[in-house]
Amino acid sequence: MLWYKAWLETRARFLVSLLGMAILPSWFVLHEDRAAGKLLGENWSYRPLQGGHSLIAAMWIAAVVLLTMGGLLRERAAGTASFTLSLPVARITLMRVRILCRLAQAASLAVIPWSVMYLVALATGSKATSLSQALFHLTLLTGVSSSLHAPC
Repeated sequence: MLWYKAWLETRARFLVSLLGMAILPSWFVLHEDRAAGKLLGENWSYRPLQGGHSLIAAMWIAAVVLLTMGGLLRERAAGTASFTLSLPVARITLMRVRILCRLAQAASLAVIPWSVMYLVALATGSKATSLSQALFHLTLLTGVSSSLHAPC
């Protein structure tokens, strides 16, 4: 029940983010691939996926911030905090479930849009990077992108 409640709290924000993150980079790859094939030839072949990855990375950070907003303060404003706090579970369990649900959603927001963008690139006949390179980009996105902006 806690998992379902955690899902219900963020499903609208998650689905809107997922839809936007799947459509916009895929459209970018499709549009850039068509323009590149006419103008530049082989030297441009990896550029659309790199641009799409940059777009997904920026959107992913914004979506994760959007997903993690809320919590008990939002529930208190909506009037449901008393119900949540009266559940027969420890507060640490409530927080653990919420954190794990958000982590699963954040991982989904990285994997699904990148997969859709990669499939669009393959379907349009562009010279898409290898699958190992795509997995490398996903690893960078989910594991390193938060530390890219840290000062040295």
